[in-house]
Amino acid sequence: NTWNNKAGVDGLPYVNSKYVSLVEGSPYFKEVWLKGRLVSSAGHEYKDLMLKLDLLDSKIHFQDAQGTDMTTSSPIKEIYLTDETATEYKFVHSSSMPKTDSKLREGWYLELKAGKVSAYKSFDKQLSEKQPYGSGAYEQRIRTIEKYVVLYENEFHTVKKLKDLPETLANKKSEMEDFLKNKDDKALTMDARFAAAIEYYNSLFKEEK
Repeated sequence: NTWNNKAGVDGLPYVNSKYVSLVEGSPYFKEVWLKGRLVSSAGHEYKDLMLKLDLLDSKIHFQDAQGTDMTTSSPIKEIYLTDETATEYKFVHSSSMPKTDSKLREGWYLELKAGKVSAYKSFDKQLSEKQPYGSGAYEQRIRTIEKYVVLYENEFHTVKKLKDLPETLANKKSEMEDFLKNKDDKALTMDARFAAAIEYYNSLFKEEK
């Protein structure tokens, strides 16, 4: 391991030997370097980093003082990334999420909303290799399957569509149906609509106190 004083993160120089013939898709959450910070499993915070998150291999890339592409070997539990629109994305590693009987795929989850019920988004990246007819070289493609995961009553539930949410949040089913019918802002992104629905669900319990 090399120790980089500027970043303060343990890491190794990255050599791209895996995605050498990629013609479609990306292993990363975003292809560009994003400003961000990391929180280690021990609670240490590493700030002012330039980061990329490889969701296929669950690897975190950072730039060292010389701008070299490095991958962390430190155990990290949270990643905060900020894009060019100043939107911040918080990723949580499955190892630091609540322990339940539900089978949660190991890796990074985008936290959309945390509270009594929490909502996350998973990005299942699948790499395929194919040799086109008459070609001596292989072509790689990465497809991404996005899923929403809701932590409800100590179980992780996969929710395929927003309209399926009231069925999952069964103890407030009618209220959630009413929310989706009358208060769901369809101008927002699906991530924001999910987050708003979960925030509304959690607010129902604050009112009951």
